[in-house]
Amino acid sequence: MAGRALAELQPQFPDLDFIKVDATLHPQQTWRAGVRMIPCLRADDTYLSGIMLSKAKIRSFLEHL
Repeated sequence: MAGRALAELQPQFPDLDFIKVDATLHPQQTWRAGVRMIPCLRADDTYLSGIMLSKAKIRSFLEHL
């Protein structure tokens, strides 16, 4: 769900680079990055995570970067 929302929102935020990391394949990398819950969006030291990330929550997070 979060991946689909990001794909839909990406054209509205052309200056942002999105990098997707598969936490099951790279658990140490995600842990070192501070990810403790999946899905998780991270921008510098700001995180947005939760079981259900709505498109509105993701848009609000991106708008405040």
